[in-house]
Formats: sequence, C-alpha cells, structure tokens
Amino acid sequence: MIRSLGLDEERLRRLPAAIARDIDAGLYDGAVIAVSRHGKLVLHEAVGFADRAQGRQARTDDIFSLLSLSKTLTNILVLNRCERGDLQLTMPVAEVIAEFGALGKQRITVAHLLSHTGGLGGMPPVPLDSMPLDQAVAAICMLPPLSSPGEAVSYSGLAAHAVLAELLRRVDGGQRSFRQILQ
Repeated sequence: MIRSLGLDEERLRRLPAAIARDIDAGLYDGAVIAVSRHGKLVLHEAVGFADRAQGRQARTDDIFSLLSLSKTLTNILVLNRCERGDLQLTMPVAEVIAEFGALGKQRITVAHLLSHTGGLGGMPPVPLDSMPLDQAVAAICMLPPLSSPGEAVSYSGLAAHAVLAELLRRVDGGQRSFRQILQ
C-alpha cells in the first residue's frame, strides 16, 4: 500500500524489494515496514519471514522485540529534556531521584548514565525487564556502584536506562507511565 504525500513514490516502491533482496541474501529473516508522512501512513508492508525456520511469513501486525532500541529512544527523550532545561547533563541523578544517591551513587550524573560511566554494573538478582519500572529502580537504588563516576566504562544492561526512564517520568510530573511518555 503506497500513497503519495509528497514523497518520491518510485523510491518508496523500491524499498520492499530492496529489503526482500537482503532477506534472500540471508542478512535477516524479515521486516515490517511502516513509513509515515505528515501523520499519514504511506507504506505498510510485511516482507520475508516472522519465523523462517517454521516458514511463517511476516504480517503487518507482527510484534517484534525492540531490544536495545528502547535505550536509544530513552536517550533521545533525556536529551530533549536537556534542551528544554528540565535536565542538565551535569546534574546528579539524585537531585531528581533522591533514593538513587544511596550507597555512594550521589555523584552519578545524567551524562554518566548516558555514557555508561556511572559505575553501575552490579545487577539485582532478578531480571530488571521482568518487573515494573518503579521496582526495578528501587532495586538499583539499593546497589552500590562498582566504580567511581566517570572512572571507567561499565555497561550496566538495563540499569542505567531504567534509572533514566524513571528520571524522565519524574521530571514529567510523575503522573504518566514511561510507556505513555514514549508515545
């Protein structure tokens, strides 16, 4: 389905075929393409497989795991709040999430979390992605840092981004869920 809204229609028509060539080359199994222009859906098409091993073709209503893409979206929202003046990269996270400052984390800044240099790395004994955001942040707040802020890069999995998501939720007023803020 392709509708014109001031886009290069020929280029838009070639996009599914280009993706199909990549799928045929084994670069990935499938994709669902959604292109919007001025709030109107101009292309929505499934190409390839949702499950190649089972031979199940992709459908436009398939749901895909975003994995670390949500971290990028979180980072964009944090930087947007910095542009608005609601946050500063040099701001200690504990200025907004007071309980985060426990156990030696009071000097960790927004920039430290964005750059994986906050010293976080020790993870709670339960998977953070299996619990509500407030519970995940509470668990992270109870952990000491592994190093001093800015001292070393320490990829913390979901920990830094869970804290950033809660930071965004709180500067937003605390009434909306992070999912609503993303929307």
